[in-house]
Amino acid sequence: MLTEEVEAKANEIVRYALFHEFKRLTIRRDDVIKRETDEVIGKEASRAFPVIFALSQNILRNTFAFELAETRGRNQENLLLEEQSNALDDQTRNKRPRHETRKRKDISSNPTWILRSTLPSALLVQLNQSEERQDAILNWQDDAQLAEMGVCFLILSIVMVCGRRVEEGRLRTYLAQLSLSMDRPLPSALQPFRGNQDIDLQPTQSRQRATNDQRQTLATYLVQLQRQGYLERIRPDSVRASDGSVSEAATEYRWGPRAEVEIGEHAVSEFVLRMFSGVKQEEETRKDLTKRIERAAGSSLVG
Repeated sequence: MLTEEVEAKANEIVRYALFHEFKRLTIRRDDVIKRETDEVIGKEASRAFPVIFALSQNILRNTFAFELAETRGRNQENLLLEEQSNALDDQTRNKRPRHETRKRKDISSNPTWILRSTLPSALLVQLNQSEERQDAILNWQDDAQLAEMGVCFLILSIVMVCGRRVEEGRLRTYLAQLSLSMDRPLPSALQPFRGNQDIDLQPTQSRQRATNDQRQTLATYLVQLQRQGYLERIRPDSVRASDGSVSEAATEYRWGPRAEVEIGEHAVSEFVLRMFSGVKQEEETRKDLTKRIERAAGSSLVG
């Protein structure tokens, strides 16, 4: 392919990724190459895909401060936790590190990605703490998604400190203590916006809160988190008792692939630390709380 064609295809991937992120959906390699309608780069460019993809990554990072981060597939295990478990097994058995551990690359012939910000966390904290300015392009103090992400972090923290998996009934009990019930409408700050057009494509300032007959409940919010990849709802294998009877295991929640790549356990741990002891705290207190969180999670934090 000519250089101009490679650049054009890379720009198509960038455009596709930016618009696809509005709905918080994953981007699959097959969607980029083999789509029958509205194809992004087309099958004829598939041989040059590594070069095109690398160029699109450079454009995203240098122009938009984003990158396409690869995620695991649904119902697969967190690769970082697998590597951690293998390393612990090797230390326990006094063996050499296993070289056949799956690489982060080549997990799947059809990899999936999400769009992730590359802005340093320290800069994001500073932006959130900045004073109100009339000439600011973004209103960091009054974003419509802050409340939703706050509840998302809360749910992720509950899952993490319950051993990285939590039974559905147990999660409901914890959230009910915060007046968040499955069938009760969520507070107004957590309600989605509505308008005349597609809800996911409207500017924040032009949206309106949902009416009473459209109000979102905790149940629909959990479904939304699953669809976006922040949560996974799984049903473990059935349990066979000593008398031969089989009982269905309770449905559980665990982190979804987007939460692992976009947020990470250290960020959620920091959220828990601030909830318990505020922003300013002694280093000894932070270390003690972090150890408690790791003990509750079952191992050292990853991501």
